[in-house]
Amino acid sequence: MNQNLLTVIIYTIIGMSLVFIAMSMIWLMIFLITGIFKEGGKINIDEQEKKMKAAAIAVAIALSENKPPLLQKFPLPETPLVSAWQAVLRSNILNKRGVRR
Repeated sequence: MNQNLLTVIIYTIIGMSLVFIAMSMIWLMIFLITGIFKEGGKINIDEQEKKMKAAAIAVAIALSENKPPLLQKFPLPETPLVSAWQAVLRSNILNKRGVRR
């Protein structure tokens, strides 16, 4: 093998191994930090009951409101009327250019 090619392969292997070692160290640090600062995760029965009551109250309030929906139909736009000024300008343009068929 060529000496340059062998050197490149060695540098590639060293570089890739350093990358994987760094990734493993970061993964290990994340694992340890989440293990240290992990909360109990247990919900007290009182908290769960409070959440259930709050949800029941929210549903009751939502059902008790009998308001019409906020969506409204928009009125149709007025029919386009051509003013006299527009009619004169358009007829002048047609007279200058001629009628296309």
